[in-house]
Amino acid sequence: MHICIALNCKLLYPYGVRIDIRASAADHGITPDEVRAVVTFPALRLTLAPRRPNSAPMLFVGPAAPNEPWIEVIADMAIPEVAEVFPAMMLRRSTFSAARRFAPDLKPTFTRQRR
Repeated sequence: MHICIALNCKLLYPYGVRIDIRASAADHGITPDEVRAVVTFPALRLTLAPRRPNSAPMLFVGPAAPNEPWIEVIADMAIPEVAEVFPAMMLRRSTFSAARRFAPDLKPTFTRQRR
């Protein structure tokens, strides 16, 4: 599992990576600008187990701006130069609970889903 906690490492990724956002990423009311901010500057980034062959899902978690509620974004990184974003939503407590062991010092702000 690849783990990068932005507070503990110099985060060079995903500079130079194109961020493609599928229409389904907006289903929960997250804007393209918010998606790009979280993918570009995540507080936490985790590689997920793929559910489909030839996919490389990555979870990005963080606020889109300082003092904002946190967002979770999943992007397929099967093509290293392209982050293909499919779901994006306000961070769920269940998601953070599962990821908490990798980032015990992070203190996200939660809010209800927009849609």
